Amino acid sequence: MARKNVQRHSLKSRSERKMRQTRTSRRLDKLLISEIASSSKVLFYGPTIDDS
Repeated sequence: MARKNVQRHSLKSRSERKMRQTRTSRRLDKLLISEIASSSKVLFYGPTIDDS
């Protein structure tokens, strides 16, 4: 029983870490896009990343 709980926790933390990484990378991408857009004085609507 305890072992199952530990396993579940490790899986959860791993998925959470993965989500956090994707979230930060997405934020960086948005920052980069906005930076490029402001520097070139052009509004750029890039292809949105699917949340799937």
